Amino acid sequence: MPQEPTVEDVLEELDAIARGLHPSQKTILEEYRKCPDWQLAAQLVAKGIQRLHRGSGQFRLLDVPPGWLPPTL
Repeated sequence: MPQEPTVEDVLEELDAIARGLHPSQKTILEEYRKCPDWQLAAQLVAKGIQRLHRGSGQFRLLDVPPGWLPPTL
């Protein structure tokens, strides 16, 4: 059974919320903006897609393995 939070725990969490540092206040875009590794990875993926498209003159998507997509009506 989880323990009840202490007064100190609650105050720390409220302080984090007030300063905008609580984990629930973070979005992926905020993390992306702060993280150079994510930015570099996005650039590499974008460049790779551009090269695939330029190299063959057409862009061919990979086939989706069976069972990976929900059934369509």
